Amino acid sequence: MAPGWTACDRRSQYQTYDITPMLSYGQSCIGVRVAEGWFCARIGFEGGHRNIWGDRTAFMAQLEITHTDEGIYTVVSDSSWAEESRWSLPEMPPTPGWESVLVINPLPDQVELTAGFGEPVRRTEVVKPTQTIVDPIGKDDT
Repeated sequence: MAPGWTACDRRSQYQTYDITPMLSYGQSCIGVRVAEGWFCARIGFEGGHRNIWGDRTAFMAQLEITHTDEGIYTVVSDSSWAEESRWSLPEMPPTPGWESVLVINPLPDQVELTAGFGEPVRRTEVVKPTQTIVDPIGKDDT
């Protein structure tokens, strides 16, 4: 549910995460699943509207690994990334079956890249229904 609603023609929010506990010595991999979200999903009533801000999902990543004695090593998403159904296995080297990712144009100059500022979405209360309402639309009245 991150980053929440945003006017993508003016601002694009990013999130930061400390993934130190998820890294291992030797090989690690980054796997990403991208949903349509506010950018290109169906939004609104009466069938809604699609592709308000764009016509495809996108993802941009920057991983910064700080070594205590070797400085900072940076991994960024670029055209070297690939897509494969077994992406979550770090021992899977890229094979001829992997598809190259589609690299899109950089953000327009008028779009500000800003840090996300919302609280995480979490359940704070469970409300039990008090009544069942049946929608009569489409019911046979005979």
